Amino acid sequence: MSLEKCQNITSLNLNLSQNNLGADGAKNIGMSLEKCQNITSLNLNLWQNNLGADGAKNIGMSLEKCQNITSLNLNLQNNKLGADGAKNIGMSLEKCQNITSLNLNLSYWNDLGADAANNIGMSLEKCQNIASLNLDLSQNDLGADGAKYIGMSLEKCQNITSLNLNL
Repeated sequence: MSLEKCQNITSLNLNLSQNNLGADGAKNIGMSLEKCQNITSLNLNLWQNNLGADGAKNIGMSLEKCQNITSLNLNLQNNKLGADGAKNIGMSLEKCQNITSLNLNLSYWNDLGADAANNIGMSLEKCQNIASLNLDLSQNDLGADGAKYIGMSLEKCQNITSLNLNL
């Protein structure tokens, strides 16, 4: 991907939705993003690409290396991530400590469940610089326990001043 040659980019909007990229495509995108170290604002739309847990891991590992990101809009809806994929994304976000604005969309048929909600929540607790959070986990059978886990975690996020929550 020639994106890696654009190392001076500070703001990137990349919409690759509905392209059936799979885990390998996610890996290729991630490898290119890693080389764009000046990005502070990233809008990455990978909606409906059949990424699975491995694709989420690939994207997450790349985001960890983009330490200058302060604003992240990550749309991974309808990718069959499962609990493992959500955990991978969450663990990667924990390492992105400069993020102040996060829009994370894992909605629609990602097969998350309550355990994934718990993992996402625990990761958000560690992202103490987030002031603006838009979190969409709808259509994933989180149940009452999943909603409770998210609520308990958000209580610990003392710097959030703007919250949009869709469960």
